[in-house]
Amino acid sequence: RITPADHPDLRNLESVAFDPHNPELLYVGTWHLAWKTTDAGEHWTPIHQGMIHDSHIMTLNIDPCDSGPPE
Repeated sequence: RITPADHPDLRNLESVAFDPHNPELLYVGTWHLAWKTTDAGEHWTPIHQGMIHDSHIMTLNIDPCDSGPPE
């Protein structure tokens, strides 16, 4: 569930991207910006800095050469 627990609207999922080096890390695009989890979906964090508010995220990609844990 991406939508906050007490939020009346469900967020429609448009896209999903999995980190090929870390199965706990994934990103989703919704009808209301982008979201990230580092614990396989237990908790979600909005990641929309620099985006227009209420952007629809139709496609997500992870660069396999630039993924994995930060140095």
